[in-house]
Amino acid sequence: MVGAAIQRSSIVNRPIILAAAAIALAASGFAAEAHCGSQLSETGTRVVPKLPFLPSHDAQLPPGGATIVGLWQSVYTTSDGQLFNETFESWHSDGLEMEMVDQWGVGGNICVGTWTQTAQRTVQEFHTAWTFDNNGNLNGTLVIEATLKVASNNQTYKGNFDFKLYDLNGNLLQEVTGTEKATRISVD
Repeated sequence: MVGAAIQRSSIVNRPIILAAAAIALAASGFAAEAHCGSQLSETGTRVVPKLPFLPSHDAQLPPGGATIVGLWQSVYTTSDGQLFNETFESWHSDGLEMEMVDQWGVGGNICVGTWTQTAQRTVQEFHTAWTFDNNGNLNGTLVIEATLKVASNNQTYKGNFDFKLYDLNGNLLQEVTGTEKATRISVD
């Protein structure tokens, strides 16, 4: 019975683990593959595409004021000003968060995390996932932590992120820090 539960748990978690690996693969080749899956400018730098469906006006605030719950276009910039990632990020009222990254990898481009509110309009986010090499072999884990604050108009948020890659022995291999800024996507 326990073996069957473990097997079911592994099957359920496999897509999440494989999908989160895409972020790890993109980050592990960050210096060499900084342009993977993104549009490039004429100078060869990554650019954030303009999305025609983003609202151009302030939507009504939900009861209780600004909240991170909803769908967002998020842009991650390293502390030295380089574009690190762009994502569509979905925050759920139960404390779960899902992110679709603009990069391709062996495991896909979906990542999951959890979050908690730490102050008015401020949240702490936590991601963790397995990482894989280019042949699909497990080679470690990643952790992303962020502290984010939703603007009083409920249409943007910003904050700092800390991305860490670890090997199978728990040794830190790489760390990238920077800022995350996001714009709400809504039906308004």
